[in-house]
Amino acid sequence: MADKPPQLEDAKGEEATIGIKADVKTLQLLSSSAKAALDKRERNKNVKALRSLHEAVQRQIEEQNQQGSSKENSK
Repeated sequence: MADKPPQLEDAKGEEATIGIKADVKTLQLLSSSAKAALDKRERNKNVKALRSLHEAVQRQIEEQNQQGSSKENSK
């Protein structure tokens, strides 16, 4: 991994407070966009979990089929 420049290694984070001005419509849009992003992230997480489960089940079935066929061949 590349070394960081010395000025970045010595930099320390500081807390800052900022203010913004926006109308209600803009704030509602930002809020609904954030909710949509969170919902999509949750759906993607669920899809990934289901896909992983499906793949694990498929691997297990394949292993059992291979073990079954090797037992039949050894008879």
